[in-house]
Amino acid sequence: MGLVICGGLPALSGCSGVGPRAIGWDGLDYAQATARSAQREMLLNIVKLRFGDTPTLSTVGQIVAGYSVEGRIDLGTDLIRPEYWFRDDVSVGIGGTFSDRPTITYNPVRGADYARMLLTPLPPYELVAMLTTGAPADATLRLAIKSLNGIAVGPGPEGPRPEGRRNREALELMEELRAAGMLGLEFRGHGDHRQVSLLVDEAEGRLDPRADRLLRLLRLDPAGRRFRIVFGFRQDRPDEISIYTRSLIEILNTVADEIEVPEAAVREGRTYPTRSPLRPADNSLRIESRSSRPEGAFVAVEYDGVWYYVRNDDFMSKRVFGLLMLLAAVMQTSGNSPLPVITIPSG
Repeated sequence: MGLVICGGLPALSGCSGVGPRAIGWDGLDYAQATARSAQREMLLNIVKLRFGDTPTLSTVGQIVAGYSVEGRIDLGTDLIRPEYWFRDDVSVGIGGTFSDRPTITYNPVRGADYARMLLTPLPPYELVAMLTTGAPADATLRLAIKSLNGIAVGPGPEGPRPEGRRNREALELMEELRAAGMLGLEFRGHGDHRQVSLLVDEAEGRLDPRADRLLRLLRLDPAGRRFRIVFGFRQDRPDEISIYTRSLIEILNTVADEIEVPEAAVREGRTYPTRSPLRPADNSLRIESRSSRPEGAFVAVEYDGVWYYVRNDDFMSKRVFGLLMLLAAVMQTSGNSPLPVITIPSG
């Protein structure tokens, strides 16, 4: 004789309640796993570019979690024996199973979406929005911006340009004014007709000296308080901030130049020597390499038998890597790609 009971065991008493509890268990876990996968894909694409390989892009279309719980109590006895003793002729068995079989759908990015994400310059108003919400100004300037109001960013043939230092000071002032609550953004219209303006606020009816300095550095009207953000190589009006941005592929190539690749890979002609000196104390992203898998790395991937990674104790590199992830997310969400869907059973 056998009985099957679901929910009759304390350890499995949530047979019908696994779904509701799983929302708390797995909601954040799936989101974190998706984020870690995106980080590894980002690092792998940077390494691929350094070796002349083609980057690949994918998006998580849907995650469906499936659970199965079963508990059993087996009672066995022999009722036809002439002499029946309960303690000798009854056996009790307890068992149970739990299975978790998630289904994850990945969508490779191809065609127009691939070109848009990698080759289209970043929207300038998105960069300003990132700066006004706390993105690192120095790294944003170095990686994402070619020119600001007609002033070139980056070193010239003979070294750093004096005007480049003005741009860096301007973005640092934006960061300070944002933290002080004196900068904001105004959005008007939708789609292709969307207009975004930077707003400069006054404190007690007077313009903060830092804000005044910012306007002068950017050659803006010192009497203005609203400045339209546009994409362009030069400044045409004193009430506009013209930003000429880089594409994501340009940004990733800049970072790839600084990877610490094995000397053997350079000798064999599989890649080129590191072009930019490592500057761990400033706004560069330090990607190291080794033959064995690094333990405790912030993010690590294997390519052609070599592990490339970002150290977990390198805060500056993690900060810049986070900026890259944010820029990639901006390019992904600026199109028509659907957001990932996570489905967790609740009953």
